[in-house]
Formats: sequence, C-alpha cells, structure tokens
Amino acid sequence: YGLTGENIWYGTPLNPAAPDRFPGGSSCGSAAATAAGLVDFALGSDTGGSVRIPASYCGLFGIRPTHGAISLAGACPLAPSLDTLGWFARDAAMLARVGGILLPSDSAADGEAVGPLLVVAEAWDNARPETASALWPALRTLEQVFGPAIQIHPLPEGLATIFDHFRAVQAEEAWTALGPWVARHAPAFGPGVGERFAAAKALDPVLAAAGRAFRRAFRARMHALLAGGAMLVYPTSPGPAPLLGAELAEQDEIRMATMGVTAIAGFCGLPELTLPVGTVDGAPAGLSLVAGPGRDRALLAHGIRAARALGLLC
Repeated sequence: YGLTGENIWYGTPLNPAAPDRFPGGSSCGSAAATAAGLVDFALGSDTGGSVRIPASYCGLFGIRPTHGAISLAGACPLAPSLDTLGWFARDAAMLARVGGILLPSDSAADGEAVGPLLVVAEAWDNARPETASALWPALRTLEQVFGPAIQIHPLPEGLATIFDHFRAVQAEEAWTALGPWVARHAPAFGPGVGERFAAAKALDPVLAAAGRAFRRAFRARMHALLAGGAMLVYPTSPGPAPLLGAELAEQDEIRMATMGVTAIAGFCGLPELTLPVGTVDGAPAGLSLVAGPGRDRALLAHGIRAARALGLLC
C-alpha cells in the first residue's frame, strides 16, 4: 500500500542502481534482488504500480500483465479488481521467458500486427521536464521500430481525477479485504500506510461507487483506443526514485503524481511493460508501453524488439 519501498521494521532494501534513493514499492525486495544480480528474475504484486515503479526506480524491465491473466489463487488480496502478479528482469528476453511460462497460451500471438505508438500527452506533461527530456530520445528510436508516433489527449478529465477515482475504488476494496484483520490485530504500520487504512475505513461509499462508474466508461474508452494493436507510450514515473531522506509530505506528493499515471493501465486492466531507458540526476527512469487487454505475449515480444533497438539486450 505504498510506492517507496521503505521498511522501518527490517530495513529498506538497497536500490543497487541508486543507493541514495528508495527502491520503489511495494515489491521492493524483488526489485532490489533482481537489480543486484542475486536472481535472474523475481515476482511481485502490482495493484497501483508496485512492480512498474520499482522497475523504473531500479533500472529494470518490469511488467504488469492484463488483469486476471495470471491466477492469484492463494495470494493475499489488497484490491482484487486491481491486483495482478507481475515480474522483474534485467533483460527483455528473460522477462519474455517468464511470461512464456506464466501467461495463458491464448494470449495474443507474438507476430500480431502493431498499431501506432500513441504518445499520451497528459502523462508526458505530468513528468518532470528533465525526465521527459531523458526519455524522448528513446521514443524517437522506438519510432524507427514501430513507425511514427501520434500524440493524443485521451484523458480530458485529468490525471488528478483519474487518481481520485482509482484511490476510492482501491481503498474500499482494501478495507473490505483487510479491514477485519486490521481491526482485530491493530497492527503497527510504516509511514503513510496506517493513514491510508484509516482513510479507507472512513471512505464515503458514494465516492467508491462514483469511481466504479468512472472506471466502466474509462475502460471502454481505452480498450477501444487500443483494439487495433496500438500501444500507449509514456514515462513510467514522473521522475527518478525519491531520496532516502525525503519527507513524508514529499513522498505523498510524488505518490499522487505517479499514481495518476499508473492508474491508466491499472484501472483499465491493461498490460504495461516498462523499459529502463533513461537516467535523471544519475538515477534510472523507465518508459512504459501499454497494449490492449490480452496482448501480453505480443507486448513482451515488442519489448524485445524495443530493447534491441535501444541497445538494452544483454
């Protein structure tokens, strides 16, 4: 239920790519182990960005698959209509090999036609200027692979509105799933997490209902946009990982700016792959490709093509 990866109980995992910064969360241990070369790949959970953001912060390839593509039977839920199992790797080929095992065989074929790259203007405008500048050359390279990119404005309501609706739906489900345990055991939480559960408990159900109604329309819009094989492209996160000494208020500000973007794929159940293509202030920053629902295998294959063009293949 957080994006920094801070762990006050056992120590925050080291970000091998930027030791003075957070590793990203909540799948911080998996990202740190992969980035350090301790494992070839690692699994993680992604509800609001918990694989995509650590991947961006630690300079890794990471994927959040289509919602429901991989069974979560036996996993502890946070928000079931948003929860997914994703994974990390240091190279695109390994990421795809893992997908070849985990993903359903009826997922879209690798050779599927590719529609245009769609540059989501709102997400690029949301990024720090230095982040956008660091990632733009990679986008130009991807145009040589996938054809000219088209800039679009698909989010007229704004990222803040999308985040508010996402947060309401996530909070209602999180309290439904975990509230009885929280109430029974009164656990101690790390910074920000206890406050989020308290807000979830107090959430007005009208807000969650409005969030679900918004999601239905938003999902229909985005699914139609990607139906022909197009892919969205935008910065995975607005900037690099926050410094370890960042105050909670700064962390919350970054979280809000980040989750307005991660909610695009999260709210719509879409697969999103992040590529480690940029560096900002000496720290990694990722670029995301988002495909239509069920096109996970094709997205992973496109990730290999992109990595080859960008010189990222190991």
